[in-house]
Amino acid sequence: MPSRGHTRLSAAVLAVALVATGGVAAAVPAEAATGGTGWGTFGSRASKYAGTFTENGIHIVCGQPGADYPTGALNDAGYWDNYNGITGDKLAGINRVLSENLDTTDRNTAAALEYAVARTVDPTAALNAFDGSRQSSYNAVINYDLYSTVGSSNVKEIQRIANDLTNTINTTTAGSGRTGSGQLNFALNPKNHYVGTVEMDGTPGSTGSITLDHGVFEDTGLNTRDNVQEGAAYGVRGVPDESGVFYKITGQGRFTPPGQEGYAPNVHVWTPTVAGQQRSLSAGEKASPQPFDVTGFDPADRTTVFQPTLSTTAQAFVQKGAAFADTVRFSTTSDGAGLNNPWYRSPATGKALPITAEGTVYGPFAEPADAPSDTVPAEAPIAGHLQVTTGDAGPDIEYTATSTETARTAGYYYYVWTIAAATQTAVGKKYLPSDYVFTDKFGLSGEQSVTPMRVSAATQVAAPVVPLSGVPVDAAQVTTDGFWLKDADGSNLPVTVRWDAFLDPRESGITQVKVDDKPADAVLLGSTTQTVTGAGLAKTPEGDALGFTVPASGKGSIVWVASVRDADQGANADHIEEWSDDYGVPTEIQLIGQPTVATKATTSAQKGAQITDTATVGGVMPATGAQLTFEAYQVPMKQDANGVWQRDVPGGDVSKVCDDPNNRVFSNIGRGAKIAVTGIYTSPTVTASEHGTFLWVESLWSIPTTPGEQPQLISRGECGVPDETTVVLDVSTKASAVDGSNPVTPGTGIQDTASIIGAVPEGATVTFEAFRGESGNPVCSPATLVWTSTTATLTAGYFTESQPQQPVSGAFTPDATSTTTQVWFVETVRDHNGQTIAKGDCGVPDETLTLAPKPTPPGSTTGTPGSPQALAVTGFDGGSMGPWIAAASFGVLVGLALIGVQLVRRRRSSTEPSA
Repeated sequence: MPSRGHTRLSAAVLAVALVATGGVAAAVPAEAATGGTGWGTFGSRASKYAGTFTENGIHIVCGQPGADYPTGALNDAGYWDNYNGITGDKLAGINRVLSENLDTTDRNTAAALEYAVARTVDPTAALNAFDGSRQSSYNAVINYDLYSTVGSSNVKEIQRIANDLTNTINTTTAGSGRTGSGQLNFALNPKNHYVGTVEMDGTPGSTGSITLDHGVFEDTGLNTRDNVQEGAAYGVRGVPDESGVFYKITGQGRFTPPGQEGYAPNVHVWTPTVAGQQRSLSAGEKASPQPFDVTGFDPADRTTVFQPTLSTTAQAFVQKGAAFADTVRFSTTSDGAGLNNPWYRSPATGKALPITAEGTVYGPFAEPADAPSDTVPAEAPIAGHLQVTTGDAGPDIEYTATSTETARTAGYYYYVWTIAAATQTAVGKKYLPSDYVFTDKFGLSGEQSVTPMRVSAATQVAAPVVPLSGVPVDAAQVTTDGFWLKDADGSNLPVTVRWDAFLDPRESGITQVKVDDKPADAVLLGSTTQTVTGAGLAKTPEGDALGFTVPASGKGSIVWVASVRDADQGANADHIEEWSDDYGVPTEIQLIGQPTVATKATTSAQKGAQITDTATVGGVMPATGAQLTFEAYQVPMKQDANGVWQRDVPGGDVSKVCDDPNNRVFSNIGRGAKIAVTGIYTSPTVTASEHGTFLWVESLWSIPTTPGEQPQLISRGECGVPDETTVVLDVSTKASAVDGSNPVTPGTGIQDTASIIGAVPEGATVTFEAFRGESGNPVCSPATLVWTSTTATLTAGYFTESQPQQPVSGAFTPDATSTTTQVWFVETVRDHNGQTIAKGDCGVPDETLTLAPKPTPPGSTTGTPGSPQALAVTGFDGGSMGPWIAAASFGVLVGLALIGVQLVRRRRSSTEPSA
């Protein structure tokens, strides 16, 4: 409140102030103001009243510090936007605290409100206390005015609230608002009539909403949009009528000009009717922008006519006998003016207009097209036709078109597509230019399909038999079922033919099957490839170039399989169809030729004689030759409990003798002769230094051709076969007269006794023959043969000098003659096959008996010749006759080696050949 010494404003000054501040006096009947909420007594001049008061039911506060209370009536001076030089946000702040606190019933708040307004409208006067004394601060003023009335705690609360209200005044932003105007401007895109923009052109800063007719907003698909900014262009899309070709987009909207909802920068001013009393203030106005309406429409008609086009991706490769297929993607294209409307869709259902496209497949061609062209070559053959009609999704999806025709031969094929207005439905024609035709180019890379060429071959091995270690050879007559495809340069595509050589253990009976069904024991021996660029003869490499050979040993067949595989074709694999020959095609089999070996060893020999083995090599020799080796094994012997010598062989099986290296007495493995051709080859000679049975075994080995390679056994003879058995024995004989006479007395029986030392084989026999002739002139021939014993079977076994086998021929009595003659015995020992093991010589002294002439008494006659007696064979009876050794003549075979080899029983030798 003003102090008592304050200068009052005159009516004239007030009138000038009203005009200067833009205030408007309201024609409200004046009434005296009354107290409101606060501390103290309203209107008292003795003490401070701090708070609100009322005029015509409106709560007000003091607006002129230092002036007297308005005890008289007040005039409504209206809303001022400049009060005491205060405008804008600060005046809005005063308006705010008045609006929010004038109706308070809290006395501290009411008092604080008066102080906060006072210090704002007149900061200098507000430092004066009620009695006019000058204070140091606004808080000091409150304390000075009210302490005695309200006490310390209320003073502090009033001070706090006054400070808060002052801060609110100083931080408030004034609200604002007004009305505006404008219009909707539509822009039509000349390249797409469905799209364009709409813009509200009007009061700057205005915002609002727009509703479209025959259109939607591009980004939302809705026909309404909120929060539209003035001056901003928004994309729109046309929505034509269901059956209309031409249409316009129209729109209407409501916008609000810029401004902020809040407290206006003004206050309600009340002027006194009594001179010298203060002006008073109440709440000002609220600020609120006012909306306005706008409309607009397209400047020209929009059209729905469009031009459909397409692009395709043909199936890259079409197998022979398969249909042609193309993937079609539809779109639209611009007309001459640049207009490119989208595909027409029904506004009601959203379904796309169906459009039909027709395609033609041209081909086959031997080589790809040089470049795309606008026209199809006049001579181009037609291979098929395709058609596709778009569905409800229109160009949004891909379509697959398939021909009813199929690819019949290898080659390049090209697709050409056409869309024509004339071939569309009546509805379709309505939305296309009347003369519209689209045709794509011939020879587009994406419109090319290739039917791979089928390369196959008729195969024939070079020879039906291939030797061990040899190089197998195959040949193929390569053909194709159609064009030999060319590349972009016009050159024939290269084709790699593969040959796989399998080692099959069978020599015959190989069944023709698919290669995937080949026998499980067929092993891949090696592979080779040849690249060809046209039909003709292709061969596998010869010699070392092949890279593999037939194994050095083993039986079976080489089975060739020719094929054309994707993996061998590189970048051209898709242009060449895979093919494979069967396994076991008769013309693709090469028998692995084998050498044959037949052997014959020395049948028998005397101790100390030379024995050999002879091999006849035939058949197919290995390509690198072979090494021929020989081994000799002695059958071991042992004495039984009775002292009889028996073979020391498990189960009596002599084939097991060669399994024990301790029985080997000779071997030239590793030192054998290298042979290149078939023929007869004799082993090195071996000295039979002991009596016994010797078993020969021949072996044929491969000859290594690379460093580190070991010889492989091609074949090995059987152990213990008769032709490979040599028995070493000595046969001595002694002829005698039964009565012991010598010369033999006429009429006396004579006989021969053999003594056999060494090995006697099973089934061996002995036969004695007697020859007679002139004394001193031995001749053993059929003409001189006078007697033959019966053949006796010998006891098989091993016989020693102390226990020889001694067969006796049996006695016969020679005819007596008038002259002296001689008888010569010859014994023959044979094996079970009748092969001679040992035979005595003619005229050996111990086998010769002299026959005395018979006496011729007067008147006597010649005696009757004696008859032969049965042959007697004795075993080991040495009492009647001592061992006699007869020289036996053995033929010695000449071997490969020129030196004899001493036979040593149970001596180990090398078992492996060397290179």
